[in-house]
Amino acid sequence: PQFLEEEFVVSSNRCDAIIAKAYKLSRTRSTELFHAGKIFVNGRQYDRNSGILKSGDIVSVRGFGKFVFRGFLQETKKGRIRVGIARYVRECKARSNPCDQDLGVLTPKSYHARKQKEQGCKYIYE
Repeated sequence: PQFLEEEFVVSSNRCDAIIAKAYKLSRTRSTELFHAGKIFVNGRQYDRNSGILKSGDIVSVRGFGKFVFRGFLQETKKGRIRVGIARYVRECKARSNPCDQDLGVLTPKSYHARKQKEQGCKYIYE
């Protein structure tokens, strides 16, 4: 598989904060995904939103995609934490009119699939 390396800053090292930042969700929305049973870490359902991810953990969120947690990179001056992830992506098979979708902007798979049907696209998130 192909990976898209990303880094971002989170306020806490909790799992719900990292997932919320990775998929541009609110912490409340990411907590709802935990309670709905849509979060999987290393292939097992994960219902503890306060858990801490370890480097190398594979996180899958149903309807949004999956990523490999690369770990905590550094602490900022204000005490926040810079983390790294590697998002799974694959090249799309759409041949007509591929879009120039920015891979830095993540959209849920359902939106991306609809976009693919409308105009074709370059990448699909796994």
